[in-house]
Formats: sequence, structure tokens, C-alpha cells
Amino acid sequence: MNDRIAAVEAAFKAGHFEDGVALTEALLTDEPKSGAQLYRNFASLLFRRGRYEDSARWAKTGAEIYPRDSELWNVLGVSLRRLGRPQEALQALNAGIKAQPKSEALWQNKGNVLNDLKDGPGAIAVFSRLVRDRKSVV
Repeated sequence: MNDRIAAVEAAFKAGHFEDGVALTEALLTDEPKSGAQLYRNFASLLFRRGRYEDSARWAKTGAEIYPRDSELWNVLGVSLRRLGRPQEALQALNAGIKAQPKSEALWQNKGNVLNDLKDGPGAIAVFSRLVRDRKSVV
């Protein structure tokens, strides 16, 4: 696997984005338990490039293998939100919150999705919780 990761890194560093994507997809397909970090990094990279469908697909695959990885659920949630699928985004974010209840990012993104769904009371409850939690830390 190390040789394959080295090839992926070399492709991305050389600016050959599509080659890097193809190599990463092949690696994750052949070796699906390659580690949560690889799924997180890959899904996040795809998200930053505006490839939300691909980002959602790989974040979901990773989250199914590593269900306690809250960051994968978060990337899945924000990708689905960008795809205009707020109900699915909410489900992903809730799964992430179940895995990591103290994650501010998950709660913030959940509040954003609730706003998208025109659930004002739900969004206010989420954002109020974030403010309360922040005050207790300070």
C-alpha cells in the first residue's frame, strides 16, 4: 500500500489532479480499509474542488467502514448540503454528532442545514447550544 500512496502523493504534487483522483479511487476500491484519514483527506480534497457528488460518495463509503469517525460524517453532511439534499445532510450530521457530541463543526453545520430547511426553532436551539457551550469553556 505504501507504494500506492506514494504514487498518489506524487501525482497530486506534480499537479496531475485527475491522475491522483484515479489512483486514490483505485486504492480505496482495492483496499477499502486503508484508513479513515485517507477517506477524510480525499473527500475533503474533492469537496474543496467543488466535486460534491464524488466527495459525498467517498465520505459515505469511509463513514460506513469507520462509523465513529465524526469528520467523515461532517464532510458527508456538508457535501450533501451543497448538493441540495438537506434531509440526507441532516442524517449524516446527526450520525456524526452521535459519534462526537462535542464537535462544534457538526453542530454548526447542523444549524445551517436546519436553516436551509426553514426550521427556525431547530436552528435557534442548535446555535443557542453552541453559544452556551462556548461560554462554559471561556
